Amino acid sequence: MRGEQHPGARLQVAAVDEEFEPGLVGVSAPVRDFRGAVIAAINVSAPKGRLGGHLDEAGRRTLAVARELSAKLGYHPEPRPH
Repeated sequence: MRGEQHPGARLQVAAVDEEFEPGLVGVSAPVRDFRGAVIAAINVSAPKGRLGGHLDEAGRRTLAVARELSAKLGYHPEPRPH
């Protein structure tokens, strides 16, 4: 669940796996205001032995919470063309 971007895409979830501290993993998702500007982030981090095997699920849940909070702040993304 690495935070990967392609041209024109917005980063949705960032994941770390011991990049900052041995044994620590985590995921983060941006919270946006009504203009779409990132104003905060929701983060979950824990020891790798506890969360390491669940980063995908933690990323999905973290993103859902960030999106819910963003919507309450008035952010409504435009539908992406197919």
